[in-house]
Amino acid sequence: MAGDGGGRSGGMVALPDRAGEDRPEASGLAQPPASLGVRVALAIEDERARWFYWVPVFIGVGIAVYFALPVEPPLWLALLAPVVALAARIALGHATLVTLATGAVTLASVGFALVTVRTAVVAAPVLEARLDRVDVEGFVERVEPRTGRGERITLRVTRLGALAPDATPQRVRIRTPSRVEGLGPGDALSVRASLSPPAAPALPGGYDFGRYAYFQGIGGVGYATEAPRRVVLSATPPLSLRIWSSVERLRQSITRRIEAALPGETGAIAAALLSGERGAISDATNDAYRNSGLFHILSISGLHMAIMGGAVFWFVRLLLALVPAVALVYPIKKWAAIAAGLASLAYLAISGGSFATVRSFIMIAVMFLAILLDRPALAMRNVAVSALLILVLYPESLLDAGFQMSFAAVVALVAAYEVVRDRLAAGPGRGDIGPVLRVGLFFGGIVMTTLVASVAVAPFAAYHFHKSQQYAVVANLLAVPITNFIVMPAALATLIVMPLGLEAGPLYVMGAGIDAMSVVARWVGAFPGAVVHLPAMSTASFAAMLAGGLWLTLWHAHWRLLGLAGAGAGIVLAVVAKPPAPDVLVGRGGNLVAVRGGDGLLAFVGHSGRAEFEIERWLEHDGDARASEGGKVLPAYATVAAAPHAPSAGPSWGSGDATEGTGRVANDVPLTGGGRGHGSAGGPSATARVIACDNAGCLARIKGTLVAVPRHAAALAEDCRAADLLVLAVPRPTGCAGPAQVIDPGTVRRGGTSAIYLDGSRQIRIETTAAARGVRPWSPSYRDVRDWKRAGGARRPAAGEQARATPTTFAAGAEGEQHADEPGATIQPDVSGDHGRETSVIGARRRRSGDDPSGVSRLRSFAAPNLAGTFEPPRPEDEDDGPAP
Repeated sequence: MAGDGGGRSGGMVALPDRAGEDRPEASGLAQPPASLGVRVALAIEDERARWFYWVPVFIGVGIAVYFALPVEPPLWLALLAPVVALAARIALGHATLVTLATGAVTLASVGFALVTVRTAVVAAPVLEARLDRVDVEGFVERVEPRTGRGERITLRVTRLGALAPDATPQRVRIRTPSRVEGLGPGDALSVRASLSPPAAPALPGGYDFGRYAYFQGIGGVGYATEAPRRVVLSATPPLSLRIWSSVERLRQSITRRIEAALPGETGAIAAALLSGERGAISDATNDAYRNSGLFHILSISGLHMAIMGGAVFWFVRLLLALVPAVALVYPIKKWAAIAAGLASLAYLAISGGSFATVRSFIMIAVMFLAILLDRPALAMRNVAVSALLILVLYPESLLDAGFQMSFAAVVALVAAYEVVRDRLAAGPGRGDIGPVLRVGLFFGGIVMTTLVASVAVAPFAAYHFHKSQQYAVVANLLAVPITNFIVMPAALATLIVMPLGLEAGPLYVMGAGIDAMSVVARWVGAFPGAVVHLPAMSTASFAAMLAGGLWLTLWHAHWRLLGLAGAGAGIVLAVVAKPPAPDVLVGRGGNLVAVRGGDGLLAFVGHSGRAEFEIERWLEHDGDARASEGGKVLPAYATVAAAPHAPSAGPSWGSGDATEGTGRVANDVPLTGGGRGHGSAGGPSATARVIACDNAGCLARIKGTLVAVPRHAAALAEDCRAADLLVLAVPRPTGCAGPAQVIDPGTVRRGGTSAIYLDGSRQIRIETTAAARGVRPWSPSYRDVRDWKRAGGARRPAAGEQARATPTTFAAGAEGEQHADEPGATIQPDVSGDHGRETSVIGARRRRSGDDPSGVSRLRSFAAPNLAGTFEPPRPEDEDDGPAP
């Protein structure tokens, strides 16, 4: 994006390299007012020194375009794009604005090519279907303890059931119910496990764990059904694994010694800060740090790397300065930078080498390299170089929330530092500042740093996590000094003296600091309104805020203030142009359905099972505070008493009048519960007035569209006649032609989660996660399940064999109901709800039949396959690698 400033091209004004030469104002003659294009070109030319800062931005644009495509582009096309863009740049000339435009396109095409090549390089097989109780053999790469859930093992696979080598994933991640004593990286292991493909998003456009797993080489996730066993394999672990296993064993040793000196939650946090192992931290503590805005302290990132590297740099330089013979002759500042760089590398190794830590190391290494080259360490150019290196090496990191938030904070802080530096340069020198003012500036700097960083990351927190921590400034003002002056220096001392067995003393000091931080986190996190839940914002509004922020921070002249207008426009768009909320959501397992009531809140139909993760994601997307309650908002299945109900004066929701025996009547019994959207003691909420449930299923009238969710054979025939939208747990029966749209297990299998928008009577629009993901390497195609069987049992799949549909009989009756994923089990109607929530039923259906005086339709039993083994959703703990700040 550099131009030579000579000549004119395409009507654009060319500018010379030497400022002021040939410009109109350099002449004594009166000149006509310059056009807008000329003024813009002059302003941009004056900022030539900052053009480089935009290089990673436009490379990121090309990466974003790649991930936005619905299909995988051909590799040859991606490699050809930069060549064509560069040729166009040469052909179109070198005028300033042309140079910038063609340079931007060229850089974007380079980013597009980089990520396309990266995708091809990391390509590895991914499971396409669930495998039950399959034998897996391989070498342990990583062992992560989990609170109350045993361990999570990442296994480099050598054999997986009967799968061919070219279909065997490179890595799988398996949870064990208990810890395996002495298990470490490099050990050969055999384990029987149930594995699934990495999870698809919980709703269209949501966080894609499958994409994350693809770039990590993880082709399957699951849990052990038997205790793992050590084995002797004929294969030899790769050299990289042998080297890394020694580092991992060192990490395990450090973690064990920390836990021995600091048991409990304090030791778990200390281990997280020293060895990067966060699995032993309880959910309550994670929530306290998250709600207070201190969660970034628990993850080894730029803050920790800067403190550790900076402390080593300062200490080594101090020691060398104490020896005049050395300090006066040799470049001790550069020596200290080398020592700090090596210490940062060692810290990267023992911290586990997570992506966030690698990113932080690259940033700090660039700054120490700047010192070696006699350049300022804290400069925007160094930040741009760091971002460029990360995007070249790991282009997929652009979509990582941690990458975005960390660079947003650093860029904003450096830009603020530049403004303060310019002001101080124009004012009195530091020697004129008294000690009181120095102390004030110190604490004022902490406040400014916290405010600037909080404002910079706020759009990212709202876009990715739909939350805002209102008191993060207070929490960081109290906790960050503790981290800087107590916790991390004690951590550094711990690592230094640990080889001598003297870690107990520094760990005691570190533990005191951690306890103080935790007190701050719990105190601030418990403030009323500490966390505000925000609904999803549109990508356009987020992009406007991002573009405005970049314009504000990357330019230096006063015209950078135009970025405030762009950011403000993004905020306005986020408020007035919210993306439409789906009226109905059908989970990726087909068993969970959410219906939006008149109050705008989701009410859930289904049984909890493994739906907690989906529920939390759906509620977070809505900005619903119930997201913090997880699966507690979902009753097991909302039903009423088994006896037929008397007709009421309420409106019929069927296809005909209730007196004709074809309709179902909504009674005026409210659904009450403790959560929002479930009614109140004062009467049914707007949601309660929309939904009616009984033993056989639920009905909802939304925007003139009748939505039916039958869960029993007795309801199927009637719902096929009456409903506009039918959500089935069994395949669509032959002859069920009444509904405008039907979502059945085949639909779920092909599309995953369905977000349904009702634009009027029988005007139904459906978006699926499969369509949103597109046909990409990390999104295995959803296949039709065609081998439905009408009767008989089914054998369990053999090891390595794709799970087959298993027939299950649905018996019509009033005593209870059967679910497709619970063969042979009859579930009594449940009115108690889940987790102690009180539920009652807002409406009941009454079915009449001329040959059944009981009022229950006589529909013969039918057989349907059990699809749970085919596309059962993963458990929430299999998806806990979601985006983290």
